[in-house]
Amino acid sequence: MWSEAEWVQGIDPTNHFVVKPFPGANLSDMEDFVKPLVTKMPDKLILHVDTNDIKSSSPKAIAESTFNLVTQIRQDSPETSVGVSALLLRSDNSDFAVKVNQVNTILKGLCSRNKIPFLGNSNNGRSHLNSLGLHLNKKGSLVLENNLAEFARRFSAWLNPLKLTIPSFRGFN
Repeated sequence: MWSEAEWVQGIDPTNHFVVKPFPGANLSDMEDFVKPLVTKMPDKLILHVDTNDIKSSSPKAIAESTFNLVTQIRQDSPETSVGVSALLLRSDNSDFAVKVNQVNTILKGLCSRNKIPFLGNSNNGRSHLNSLGLHLNKKGSLVLENNLAEFARRFSAWLNPLKLTIPSFRGFN
């Protein structure tokens, strides 16, 4: 559910994935955009939002708004299991980079306290960004694609541990 999602293709042939990008959307927009998706009652939904609110909102407000989306999805579609993917690193502005890390720390804590699976994306670094330091390059998109695929497998195991055993998950914290 973010602007670079069109690069993430063929994530996992054993599962059906639908990627819904909303380029330029902020968290307030996402509250509206997520409603039609949730009416389809997906089994699982991985929420990945980006940094369009970084300029104007505090890290706490962004993390809480993101978590409010999770709450909204769970209320509107109680059978849908929700996971959260961390905001991605950016290097275009050092203040924004610090805020992204702060958002992810708060969001990870919220997810942990509420038993929501969280994908940290910590293996996506500066070399995975385009020359502007804001969006993923092709290499970064591949890393994110692999992260999402592994997270989806872990997510399935987390939801039904008797069906699937997954080895350790390096690079996701």
